[in-house]
Amino acid sequence: MSNVVDKKDLNIKSIVEWISKLTLLEVSDLIKSLCDTLNLPDPSSMPIAIASGGVNDDNPSDNTPVEYNLKYFGCDSDKAGLAIIKVIRTICQEQDHADTNLVAVKKKVESASVDNPLVLATGIEKSVYDRYTKDLLEHGAKLDTK
Repeated sequence: MSNVVDKKDLNIKSIVEWISKLTLLEVSDLIKSLCDTLNLPDPSSMPIAIASGGVNDDNPSDNTPVEYNLKYFGCDSDKAGLAIIKVIRTICQEQDHADTNLVAVKKKVESASVDNPLVLATGIEKSVYDRYTKDLLEHGAKLDTK
């Protein structure tokens, strides 16, 4: 029995090691695939309890998040313009995403949708979030700003 438990723990450790080497976009795709395969609800639609330190501690009555997430799911025009692709490419480079060449970013931007948003940044500060949001909205981007 102990041997089975050890083997299971080893498998879990190897899976965790493998996942830790993925980019944020790859992890996002993995989560979506797992949810689809296992018939789980979309985790982004679930309520999340913010742990201590997840809100602005300067004003306890203020529930303004300290960290923000930014997702792109389309633009106003039918085809993503070069300006949006360049802005998203810059964001991806600043956030250390893999495949930040123009062609790869263009494919990701064009495949983004409400059901499959492109995760641009997670856990970023408000000032960075505001800068990214401003740049994207100026070019007609549709964002999930929750």
